[in-house]
Amino acid sequence: MLNKIQKQFRGDGLKSSLIRGGLASIAIKVSGLSFSLLTAIILARTLGPEQYGVYSYVLAIVSVLAIPAMFGLPSLIVRETAKAEVKQEWGLMRGLWSWANRITASLSLLIALTAAVVLWLNRDSFSQIQFLTFAWGIAFIPLSALAALRGASLRGLRNVIQGQLPEQVLKPLLFIVALVAVNVLGNSKITAEKAMMFNAISAGVAFIFGAWLLSRKKPKQLKISAKEYSKRDWMSSVIPLAMVAGLDILVTQTDVIMLGLFRTAEEVGVYRVAAQGAMLAAIGISATNMVMAPYISKFAYSNDMVNLERLAQQSARVSFLVAFSATLVFATFGKELITLVFGQSYINAYYPLVLLALGQSIHAGLGAGGSILNMSGYEKGTLITLGLAALCNVILNWLFIPFWGMFGAASATLSSIIFRKMVLWILVYKYLKIDSSALGLSLSKNIT
Repeated sequence: MLNKIQKQFRGDGLKSSLIRGGLASIAIKVSGLSFSLLTAIILARTLGPEQYGVYSYVLAIVSVLAIPAMFGLPSLIVRETAKAEVKQEWGLMRGLWSWANRITASLSLLIALTAAVVLWLNRDSFSQIQFLTFAWGIAFIPLSALAALRGASLRGLRNVIQGQLPEQVLKPLLFIVALVAVNVLGNSKITAEKAMMFNAISAGVAFIFGAWLLSRKKPKQLKISAKEYSKRDWMSSVIPLAMVAGLDILVTQTDVIMLGLFRTAEEVGVYRVAAQGAMLAAIGISATNMVMAPYISKFAYSNDMVNLERLAQQSARVSFLVAFSATLVFATFGKELITLVFGQSYINAYYPLVLLALGQSIHAGLGAGGSILNMSGYEKGTLITLGLAALCNVILNWLFIPFWGMFGAASATLSSIIFRKMVLWILVYKYLKIDSSALGLSLSKNIT
């Protein structure tokens, strides 16, 4: 039995690669999420609900502003890098990376500059803490956009761990060290402004480390290959991918942004605790998606639907097991956990936490429909679905939040998740004739 397990880990086949990559990716995700939760605990306890709400609201706004800067290029890079490596089109890979970096650098700097000008012109509308927190938050726009490209390049080369390590582990770890150092050694109290400053500095250091990793892992053939471009094909793909990525982020941030518009900063801070806790249920989803992306592209372009379906179903089952287990724990012990970890001030996060975790369970169980469609060239289907889901999310938040506050925001998010995942699952079956859900039982062949 032990020899069989060792063989699975050490083998060169696809299953061995997926097992190693999947477990390592989950380990990275668990470590990163642990650091992120520890950061959230430190911030929630030191800032209090009101200032933590300011910090969370600014972070949500900045995430939305970074959408056009990334322009859907990370998904394109994963897909086209994996395809170029299979075909050994090194000049095309080099040209893609150069083209994507130029576009992202230009867009991110333009957006950051515009945001800074708008912030300055409206400075009288903000308190000093809000103004300075927004100012430091703007620094995230170019850093997050360029970091996403670098991580996508590594993942496209199937260096999944290196692609996640800087943002998932190093950045939150540096942030924690800075917060603890100020708490222990500093003479001043941590504010939302200082928290955002430390976060931006940590992101900058992580970005430099990630760039170094990419320089070490990129194929040697890139150095001797002349750049080649396929701008027309890339642009025709990247526009729907950009809209997909933008809508995906917009869907995840709508609840926080609209809660901040209709309710108090304190309520945003409490809801942020629920959202952070629910991310525990999403560990399996994000970890398996990172591993799956380059393999989906490989299987789709080689028309290997048997392995693609098996991969999708196995990933969905792992993700669902993790998500549903976390949901049961939150439903049973959520109040005690919130009080113990974050403090009594955040006890009202319980019901939103359970609803958001339930949403992640549904998300996991119906499979990675969006990733499968994007990596298979059917990103337009994902785009239409996400557009409808985003519209549904905005309308439901607008209707629910004024009456039910945090519970309304969580209910709107849950409803939009169910709608989106059901439609994507149907589209995967329609276009690729495979069942991507955890319940799929149609295959008899194994991955070898």
